[in-house]
Amino acid sequence: MKRIYIACLAKNILFAAACIMAVVSVMVKSVPVATGLLYATAGAFVLGVIVSVCFFRCPYCDRALPKAARTPDVCPHCGEKLR
Repeated sequence: MKRIYIACLAKNILFAAACIMAVVSVMVKSVPVATGLLYATAGAFVLGVIVSVCFFRCPYCDRALPKAARTPDVCPHCGEKLR
């Protein structure tokens, strides 16, 4: 159970960090710094997708959970309680 919550927290943090870095990269006037921030943004986004696909799964049926911002109370596939 704890793995689901850690995966949900990690994907939300990575997606939020990607959004923040994207906004900051637009505000930065230095081209090399902005480029580096955009690469970091892409990396954080890709890591968020990997965490979401590989680790955000039901511990009972091992099927992917919906990609919502929070963990569902029950698995939509097998109906087991996740909380």
